[in-house]
Amino acid sequence: MGEILTSLEKDTRSRDRIISDINENFFVEAGAGSGKTTMLVNRMTAMVEAGIDIGRICAITFTKAAAGEFYERFRKILIRRSAPAYEGDAGHRPGMLQAPTEETRERCRRALENIDLCFMGTIDSFCGMVLSEHPSEAGIPSDSSVISDEAAAVIYRQQYVKICGGEYGEELRQLAKTFEALHRNAQDVFVTGISFVMNNRNVRFHFDEAAAVDIDRDFEAERAALVRAVSCLAAHPELKYDKEAKSRAAWEQIGNIHKNIRGRWSSRFTSVLYGLKTLGNIRLLPEAAERFGVSLGDVFAPGGKQGKWLECTACREDGLPEKLEKLRYEVSMTFLVRSLPVMEQALRDKGGLTFFDCLYYLRNMLKRDAAGGGKLIRYIYDRHSYFLIDEFQDTNPMQAEVFFYLTAEHPEPRWSDCVPRAGSLFIVGDPKQSIYRFRSADVTSFLKVKRLFEEKGGYILSLSRNFRSTRVLCEYFNRVFAPLLPEETENQSKFEDIPLPEPTEDEFQGVFTYRAYTGAAETEHPDMTDPVRIADIIEHIAGNERFLIRGEKEKTLRPVRFSDFMVITYGKRKLGPILRELKARGIPARVEGDVPFAENQALCELYLIYAAAADAGDSAALYGALTGGLLKLTKEDILHFRSCGGTLSLKASFDREACADEAALRTADAIDRLKQLHDLSQRLSPAALFCEIMETYRPYRAAGA
Repeated sequence: MGEILTSLEKDTRSRDRIISDINENFFVEAGAGSGKTTMLVNRMTAMVEAGIDIGRICAITFTKAAAGEFYERFRKILIRRSAPAYEGDAGHRPGMLQAPTEETRERCRRALENIDLCFMGTIDSFCGMVLSEHPSEAGIPSDSSVISDEAAAVIYRQQYVKICGGEYGEELRQLAKTFEALHRNAQDVFVTGISFVMNNRNVRFHFDEAAAVDIDRDFEAERAALVRAVSCLAAHPELKYDKEAKSRAAWEQIGNIHKNIRGRWSSRFTSVLYGLKTLGNIRLLPEAAERFGVSLGDVFAPGGKQGKWLECTACREDGLPEKLEKLRYEVSMTFLVRSLPVMEQALRDKGGLTFFDCLYYLRNMLKRDAAGGGKLIRYIYDRHSYFLIDEFQDTNPMQAEVFFYLTAEHPEPRWSDCVPRAGSLFIVGDPKQSIYRFRSADVTSFLKVKRLFEEKGGYILSLSRNFRSTRVLCEYFNRVFAPLLPEETENQSKFEDIPLPEPTEDEFQGVFTYRAYTGAAETEHPDMTDPVRIADIIEHIAGNERFLIRGEKEKTLRPVRFSDFMVITYGKRKLGPILRELKARGIPARVEGDVPFAENQALCELYLIYAAAADAGDSAALYGALTGGLLKLTKEDILHFRSCGGTLSLKASFDREACADEAALRTADAIDRLKQLHDLSQRLSPAALFCEIMETYRPYRAAGA
């Protein structure tokens, strides 16, 4: 039986192994606030000091911002450890690098000179770099470049029109015709659907292939029976069973249901489907069967306890609506999947790659090469040999395939059969923090790779310390999450207890609650609303000598500052009232993340300028821009400008030589700047115009945001 370690002992051993065992592959589960970036940088430094060429090291991050931070921290540690006067940090902490020697100083100095040879960037950037070096092997044009999702959507929309016009064959055109019949705003639905399918080409969708169908012909019998029954209901509202709220509401729609069902289903499929679902809620009096049995036929039958009412049999579970939904899904998926080659070729013809394409084409190239002996894989490995991958829980499962291929000593066609070379792979992630499932991040795949990693000779490490939270919060996390995540499952990792920091005396910390009124009760208790209570608490604590804290890297206690507070709301609509209350009390605050447009002063000012520049004939937009917070003219300024012969228009000219009035000339200058932006708008893209306005007016600085 193996040695049983506490979470603290596991954490300590893991940190020491990360920097000492650089010839081993590690899969590290690192909780929030565990200092994983520090450990990544320390491992890279240990690799450099062990003599590994910095140009063969690749650090893969999830965002460009993280890559920038990574680069800066790595550069600083190389500067520090190459300095002759640096003798190492005092004391010993887990994961701490050894004191430098003359040899390691020289290696750090050379690494610092060649730091730009070390790849530090996103997975998209890495894939793009490798593909640009081997375009023919990847099957892409040599001038390919990454395009935005919006640019890809434009291409998909163009190809959809061509498909509908028959440019890609009659079979695909007929599928498009059925697709159009099945969806309202079919082109928009297609663009959304094909974007999803294109970005998930590495998975198999479950559906039964369907051919183009004639809905009116294929469902003629069902439609005729429903039309007879619903016509009867429309003519005899006295049949209504009105003791159910859903039934009463559905009966109010009987006219629309009748109109939609008796028309051509192929031209109003969505309305028909909605009508059938509503019809499923309609209840009839039992005697309707005797009076109108011929008209109702088999469409309505007894339902409820002891046949209290009649209900639509066609709309029950597994009934007609479900059949139509299934038909729509299968026809849509068949059409989308058969359209894939068209979209792939269209992107290649234009030299465009989506972010998904970068990973997809690289994975496919490596898979083909592995089947052919792995010559290209070995060539790439000679240049890029050591991979450190951050935030692995938020990446597409194909990323694991790419790096198992690249690090394999003996590449195999099946990536899961590849065995990474010793010391070539270092993966860090935390499945409990996965937030990018919309980009195909998959926690299940994360855990699968973790188990596979161990099978291939790698080691699983755990960083469970939390340097970001106080002792009281760590105790709270342990108490809440340990029972929720007691064991590792196929879909979730086990929660490792957070080792508790040493107790601190006199430091203000804890988990507290407050009472506030929301909703309708706010009017009765205006002094106890959420914004008021939040502002009360901040005012009470900030600067109060009774509440002392110690900031990051601070050794002594100090009073709480306004900048120490963070207010997190459930929804962004709550931010506006809180900000207004804080501003009214003189409490400085700034907003991070999504903010309601109307609450963001800088964006509102930017919109005024944009609207005026985009439409030279919109005098109202021009007036709004001139009197807004960026140009800051007043109503009187504009009236004065007009009294001096000026016209409030971007199409008019102003005789400057005939006017010596400085106030009027200032207004003319403001209008001229907007004219210049309007001229630019005729040849710039919307995004480029936005950037030009940002650069010219700097709205965030002007608004103090």
